[in-house]
This record gives sequence, structure tokens and C-alpha cells, in this order.
Amino acid sequence: MPPRLRPLPETWERPAPGPPDVRPLVTALAEVLCGRRTPGQLAAVMTTPALASVRDVATGRAGARVDRVRVCRVSPDAGEVAGSVVLGDRVRAMALRVESDAGHWVCTRFTLLP
Repeated sequence: MPPRLRPLPETWERPAPGPPDVRPLVTALAEVLCGRRTPGQLAAVMTTPALASVRDVATGRAGARVDRVRVCRVSPDAGEVAGSVVLGDRVRAMALRVESDAGHWVCTRFTLLP
């Protein structure tokens, strides 16, 4: 016998959509870190302080590959991203915060861990 479905309560609200797929952003960040892309190309999707953090840690070493990306939604209009990127012969962890700003998502914080 199939399970019986219960009607949803009248106060039930559909959850707000989460952050978009951030893998393209993380891939672009990896390309900036290894020098294949200029930091200015990310100005539309990053705040000025976050972009300055990227410029500070860009190494210019050849070869970058995104390994893992995880997104955790912390509020209806914010998410935290953790990922790992292979830069040359090293694997580095990165952390980002993305926030909704007038209908599109913007990276507001960026940290590359040693």
C-alpha cells in the first residue's frame, strides 16, 4: 500500500532559492590566482575588499584546477562557500561568502588558506 500524503499546513512557505552554482566563480578565481585571468574581470561579481584579497594572494604560477566546492546557505540571502584549488603542485583551501544584492549574487569575502 502506498504511503498516505498529508496536506501541507496553511502556514507552510516554500523555501527561498539558495545561492546559484558558484563553481564558475571559483573556477574564475583559480584562473586569477594562477595568472590566466586579470582580477578586473571579476569586478562585476565581487566587492572591492574581496577583490583586493584576491589580488593580494595571486601567485601567477601556471596551472590551476578547482578540486572541490561546497555551499552552505546561512540565511535567505547569504551563503558560505568552501573549496579547494590545486595551484601548481599545492592544494589550497579557499573560503568565500556570497550575498544577494538586488537580485544577483556577489562575493563579499574571500580567503585563501595556506
